Amino acid sequence: MGLNIFNFELDGRTVLGFDTGLHERAFAQAKVSSLITEPGYSVTPDGSVNIWKPEGVAELNKRMVIWGPGFEGTPLDIIIHRDTDKNAALNALRFWLRAIRILTEKDTFPAPSPRGVLISKNGAVLFPPAGLVKRTLDAEGPDAGLNASDRYLHPDLRGADALDFCAGAMLYQIFSGEPPFQNSNPDMLRSDIREGIFIPPGLTAPGLDEKTARLISNALKPEGARPGLPDFIEILGSAGSKQYDGFFRPVNDNERESLRLEREQYGKRTQARIKTKRFFHRNTAVFIGAGIGIGVIALTLWSIIGGLNRRPSTKGMPPYEVVSQYYASFGTLDHGFMEAAVINKAGKGDIDMIRNLYVISKVREAYERTVRVIPAQQWLNDGSRETEAMIFGITNLDLKEISQSADEVFFEARYILWLPANFAGEGETGSPPETKESQGWVPPVPIRYTDTLRLINQKNLWRIAEINRQQN
Repeated sequence: MGLNIFNFELDGRTVLGFDTGLHERAFAQAKVSSLITEPGYSVTPDGSVNIWKPEGVAELNKRMVIWGPGFEGTPLDIIIHRDTDKNAALNALRFWLRAIRILTEKDTFPAPSPRGVLISKNGAVLFPPAGLVKRTLDAEGPDAGLNASDRYLHPDLRGADALDFCAGAMLYQIFSGEPPFQNSNPDMLRSDIREGIFIPPGLTAPGLDEKTARLISNALKPEGARPGLPDFIEILGSAGSKQYDGFFRPVNDNERESLRLEREQYGKRTQARIKTKRFFHRNTAVFIGAGIGIGVIALTLWSIIGGLNRRPSTKGMPPYEVVSQYYASFGTLDHGFMEAAVINKAGKGDIDMIRNLYVISKVREAYERTVRVIPAQQWLNDGSRETEAMIFGITNLDLKEISQSADEVFFEARYILWLPANFAGEGETGSPPETKESQGWVPPVPIRYTDTLRLINQKNLWRIAEINRQQN
């Protein structure tokens, strides 16, 4: 078992102990009575559910250990990290999924973490009390907690959604041999999880069948329908039903090398996108807090609010025009039209980015009395000359209608998004874009995207209901 979870003999019986890491006096002062009263659950191989409760406290090696009924098993997180027996890892996850399904059918939702969950060789599963596991994890130190637990937990999800996310993260670990989210900084790790910053399993596990790879990706991505436990159970099957190698197709050396290069490129593109997004969020506060007058800020905000009150509409616009104008709004920073053109939070990331850039540009224009953003198409039309302004916007838009019905239309959009060079560059520190006077002018970076858009007719207005985006 884990370092701080172990079986030991007490009064002639085998019991399961949880080392709190506290000496007797500290234990008394910590008021940890709730750790003794909180129940856990064990699920037997035949599907029976039993309550597991701590029964007492013992002092071992001058540390206080909370104990309860004995259970022979191995922590799930240890099993899924073993590279030597992938089939055992898969079976352990299958036992966990089966036990979770049984508990959730009884409206019981255990803590969504592999840490502290014990799996026996015959398939029995013990979910110790969540508070007791946390106390034991804290006793092992912050590094153990981060590596073994936080990488599989979504900071915002609860209940069934949290369990589904955890299942996807564990399956990623088994097939890829690495966790999907690897940032060592706890705050940045949580940001990566929220934003879905991970390399697709098809690139980290060459040859993994597409259905399984899609299941994992859908469980981890921040938007769209997340698969449920039945989806995992359907693909993985019961214990021993399908061996680890059965989830892979053969991959030759040339294809493996191609996938490796594709993974490297994907990582670079992803970092460029994230640096761009986080640059806007960081520098909104930097610019506003850099000594700009309250009057300028007030006038800018007033202008924004007034613009929102005069929000445009898609009334009278056919679907093609709605989509075309949506992408044109990137270059003009017209977040007002973009908000009017979407529903159901479609394009939220686009709109947030444009709104932040609009605020930054207006504040800097007022402060520096110069234009700070030039649409990418205008810059190309003017001969791609050097400039101190940011180059931003969309060019080469190729818009095609895929299908149409009375109330629904699908489009495919291929285009290039131009970003200031240091958004995607190495070593970006969060400072405003460097100008040619400071380090030599560098042209903006083009990134190619392909979007699939779904529009619906709502109250005689065509609006974008969904945007699925891929980097090319």
